[in-house]
Amino acid sequence: DACETPSDPGCSTIMFEGTLWETTLGDVVGSSDFVADNAWAVVEIDSQQEQLKQAIGITDDDFTSLPAVWTSNDGRLVAYVPAVVNGISLGPHDFGAPKTYGPMIGGTDPFVVATTHALEAIGVTAHWIEDWEWYHQFGGEVHCGSNVTRQIPTTWAWWEVQP
Repeated sequence: DACETPSDPGCSTIMFEGTLWETTLGDVVGSSDFVADNAWAVVEIDSQQEQLKQAIGITDDDFTSLPAVWTSNDGRLVAYVPAVVNGISLGPHDFGAPKTYGPMIGGTDPFVVATTHALEAIGVTAHWIEDWEWYHQFGGEVHCGSNVTRQIPTTWAWWEVQP
């Protein structure tokens, strides 16, 4: 069910079920603070993408959009819904993403569905990792709890590779 006006049935759908942050979709969608914060996030993300395009010559096709909901905290934006973008690469075709705890709509979490489709389109499989209790509620995500060792190529100038 949709949640476009406070009386819509979908607005009672629970987000963050089973956590101390449990709320309804209507509380989030109906919050002018969330609307303003997410408008601000779009401006910031667009600005960062433009800077990257100018600096290293990539195009819009080089970006993969992932769903997010932001909130402001002390003059900065932080992830309200666990930030998929702050997951971790598990290899060339696998990505560890924080479990989003999004609203269950028609039996599925729309954040999981959108992320899965976006990553599958570039040949990557999402693996969902529980990080709410240890990281998200304290401002972190999956990448904060990882200690990844990577082998850095020594036989070629990896920093000179162009997209």
